[in-house]
Amino acid sequence: MYFIYYLLCTHEFCTYCQRTNNRNNYGTCTCTVRASGQFQFYHTVGCSGRKNIISVGAPRLLTNSECGSVILSSAVLMKFEVTMPPTPLANCEFTFEPGTQGFFVNFFGQHANLPAYGNNVTEWNISSVPDFRSDNEAVTLQFDGTEWKQSGFSSPIYITAEQPKNAAQLTHGQVHFNWNSTTSQFNLCRNGGAGGLIVDGAMRQLLENCLTLVQSGPMPGVLNYFYAVRVAADDIIVSDVQVVSGKIRLTVNSSRGNVNDTVLVYCVNIAGAIQANVMDTATVVNGTTLELQTTPSTGLGMYTHGGDCQIVRLAVTQTGHVTGNNGVEVWSGDAHYTLVGMCYVQSDGSVSDTSTERDCASWFNRGLKTCSNKLTTDHTTTSTVSYVEVGSEIECGFVTWGIGDPANPSDLAWSASGTMSNSTGGDGAAATAGFDLPSAAPPPIEQTGAINAFNPVNGFSFSVRGSKSGLTEGRHVITLLGKAINGGIAKYFGTVPPTSLEISIPQ
Repeated sequence: MYFIYYLLCTHEFCTYCQRTNNRNNYGTCTCTVRASGQFQFYHTVGCSGRKNIISVGAPRLLTNSECGSVILSSAVLMKFEVTMPPTPLANCEFTFEPGTQGFFVNFFGQHANLPAYGNNVTEWNISSVPDFRSDNEAVTLQFDGTEWKQSGFSSPIYITAEQPKNAAQLTHGQVHFNWNSTTSQFNLCRNGGAGGLIVDGAMRQLLENCLTLVQSGPMPGVLNYFYAVRVAADDIIVSDVQVVSGKIRLTVNSSRGNVNDTVLVYCVNIAGAIQANVMDTATVVNGTTLELQTTPSTGLGMYTHGGDCQIVRLAVTQTGHVTGNNGVEVWSGDAHYTLVGMCYVQSDGSVSDTSTERDCASWFNRGLKTCSNKLTTDHTTTSTVSYVEVGSEIECGFVTWGIGDPANPSDLAWSASGTMSNSTGGDGAAATAGFDLPSAAPPPIEQTGAINAFNPVNGFSFSVRGSKSGLTEGRHVITLLGKAINGGIAKYFGTVPPTSLEISIPQ
């Protein structure tokens, strides 16, 4: 029985081909070439796009000159990784015959475990792909100019509702960085569905579990920048696979993290314990041991040899960021590092992300957080010439991406309210907000003031709102400023109702 398949082409590649449904018979092709503005049709025996057969017995990088080839596995004991062309031509196409071992297919950031034909399920590194089985011999992938898709050459058993795709399927930045005070860890987690992140120039998918970095990772007393990273040293070698307390543990040459960090790991070429050839999150047990978090250990075969893993992890540095050539915000010292967040760490090593101290901010998917504080005791000032800080207990510390933020520059809304008075009849008090004291900068234009009745009173309420622009990237402090109008003692109440101050920051 014959089928007609269509493949758009450039130059000598086939425009449409006929082939039988028998294994290893790829048929003949009728090809077209453009000459002098005209299409010329001619028949060839074994058109170059379909008769080229590549036998894979070692890791292999495919090239555009090989588009149209059939990829056969010649492996006996293990499967090998086949990497698609880094910049594929539009309509470039490959047919994979997985044989008895299968392949790992690398789409430059998206990976698929293509098993041997039988009853295995192809485990695409793409969210929500239905069962994708390899009961028949061939699956064909074609690049449509944007992404890799299953084409008509595939065996019918491979047809799925969702096609394997390249990086375009995931939106860069479907993640959120935060401080988790419960676990004392910095987290990078999925946000609103499948989490995609461009790391080292390639789209990486973040799984259900978060990437984490322990509290001891950053430097105390300074602003720390957090990055998702994969460098050459993050390609590690497996030397053993065992089950410990129901979890699969990998012995590697370097775990690439602090003890109790969580990293993203993608392993290939592990022989024997083949279930460990997965993409999973892993906990760093020690300097040479990783423990897979979600891969079942039941029925794990005995490890024999081989194994290479790629690690994507959270890293921290005190060096800031720049915009890379691809528009991704990266560490100014190394473009392999993708910016995900920042935190100010106190000099004692503690971290705060509470209603009174907002010291951590995510680069992606920010929400508005409120930093608020209040007076608990009365505070006074006799200053009349200039504003002074009413009391340091009302301060709110926070970090902001500031005026240099290309993603979401914004003014920060603040407000203050409470009760104030003046000890002198006929005199009054004023209030506003101040930033980063001591500072020579003038107070905001938004100010409020009130005058006592002729006789001193117990107090009068006040409220003032404003917005702050022009703050640089980093940590800042907002506080309450006050002064007497002409003389006397201006008082700001810490009793009911207390004087309070708040600011909203995108974090």
